[in-house]
Amino acid sequence: MSNANALRTTPRPPRLTRDTRPDITLPNGKLIKPRVRIAKENGLCEKTVQRMNPETVFVGGVAYCDPVEVLEMIGGNLNRRNAPPKRRRRS
Repeated sequence: MSNANALRTTPRPPRLTRDTRPDITLPNGKLIKPRVRIAKENGLCEKTVQRMNPETVFVGGVAYCDPVEVLEMIGGNLNRRNAPPKRRRRS
């Protein structure tokens, strides 16, 4: 019997994980990235980004999101410290 490892001449490429998946460029020019990588780049946990509920596309079991949309969601919730409260209009 021959050894199966001796027959393999070229090593297998490393398996793609959620972190190592490539970015996807859509036909309209938008770039989508894996949600895990977007969270790491912005210093967040993936679960936090998932709770923000950005528009998500699953490709091969990996969640892809638009990084610009996620940044807008993060920036939209910022408040100034000691800012006066927003006044309501009287009707």
